[in-house]
Amino acid sequence: MFDQLHEKNRFDHEEIKEVMDLCLSCKGCKTECPSSVDVAKMKAEFLQHYYDEHGAGFRTKLIANFTDSQKLGSLVAQSIILL
Repeated sequence: MFDQLHEKNRFDHEEIKEVMDLCLSCKGCKTECPSSVDVAKMKAEFLQHYYDEHGAGFRTKLIANFTDSQKLGSLVAQSIILL
């Protein structure tokens, strides 16, 4: 019981993250695969565990805060025009 609670995180692998980054989450694999494997769902589950362990990366945060980054970009563009 103790070993099960303190086992190493199975989702803590950079190699798996690299492979999952290639997935577009289009769910095409689910319709094409005879076993109906939903890789997009596996990707979402994996990334949740990975980000819980490592935190979200810059790219993920940038996409998650897209409207804020666009506001900042707009302010920078306006200041450049004023120069």
